[in-house]
Amino acid sequence: AREAEHRAKQVPDKGALCLRILKRSGESVEFAARFDSGVPGVWDELAAYRNEQSGRFIYRFLQKLKPLLAIVVDGNVTWEKAWQKDGLDLSEVAQAELAHSLDQQTSLKPADAERLMRALGTLDPENFLHFWMARAFLNRLSPKGEETDA
Repeated sequence: AREAEHRAKQVPDKGALCLRILKRSGESVEFAARFDSGVPGVWDELAAYRNEQSGRFIYRFLQKLKPLLAIVVDGNVTWEKAWQKDGLDLSEVAQAELAHSLDQQTSLKPADAERLMRALGTLDPENFLHFWMARAFLNRLSPKGEETDA
């Protein structure tokens, strides 16, 4: 909890949150965002549509994005620090993939992906990926029909 609090305090300005999930395997995932970024609202909206999504929805989405956002340095994987890379706006690619995934697996439409990305685009790519990984992990914890929120 203290580490998550410290991470939230690293977000510029005041009013930030950090969600940190520690799995039994020892792996952890965390993301930090400002409360007014819209990220908490996206979290709630995805939770509301959870029963429509296949259990693999987020994993398939991440499978397509991770190679785009990954950087390998000395054999270690890290993530892009910004959405701009070599003149390419990676957030546009992420939005297009999100639109496709949402259209295939939920009643949300491609226009909703633009709205969701406006909020999630405030996160850097690493926090963006960790947001989705945290959502996927918590989705697995409860049976469909039950709400799982942090």
